[in-house]
Amino acid sequence: KVETDRIRTELDNRKIVVVAGFQGLNKYQDMTTLGRGGSDTSAVALAAALRADELIIYTDVDGIFSSDPRVCPDAVRRERISYDDMLLLAQKGAQVLHDRSVAMAAECGVPIVVRSCGEKSEGSVVCKAGEEGPITGVTQKKSGRSALAAITAVGGALPDSAYEHKAAAALARSGVSVSAVVTGERFLSIFVPREESDRALRIVHDALIAAE
Repeated sequence: KVETDRIRTELDNRKIVVVAGFQGLNKYQDMTTLGRGGSDTSAVALAAALRADELIIYTDVDGIFSSDPRVCPDAVRRERISYDDMLLLAQKGAQVLHDRSVAMAAECGVPIVVRSCGEKSEGSVVCKAGEEGPITGVTQKKSGRSALAAITAVGGALPDSAYEHKAAAALARSGVSVSAVVTGERFLSIFVPREESDRALRIVHDALIAAE
């Protein structure tokens, strides 16, 4: 639970309230941290408890993109993205929001606005219904010391063998070897050599999204 009485009192007095995130009390009333993603998760929990209209999270990128814009120059910003697709992207390696915070926002119905700290940021809204195309985004995930990295496409058109063949063909033309392919509801994961992950991310993104 989140106690909001003091916060509401201070807000009623037109005060700016600063709340320490990433921490709470366990069932023994011991102070504890919330673990990885704790800041995002505590922000969503507070917004839900206050029944806020929306939660704005400021970060170093201007919203949610079809891939990491620092790796994929042709990545496009999504104005709106569904909780389901954002949750999958977070679970598959996207770094903008932690998956626990997205799951909580979906459960509590809290829209999340992701913006950069810049003055002209347009941002993206994570909410019940997005405006995604067939493929919402492509991300990468490197696990531990594994020699492989997973390049994952997420979207309502998946699984669809046409997208798998298109991505695999683009990687083959570029000389990137594919070790395995895993498909599931709304996602397609292609495993490639870890050292090729950035290049493979750009190739798969451009093959599936850049031509939209």
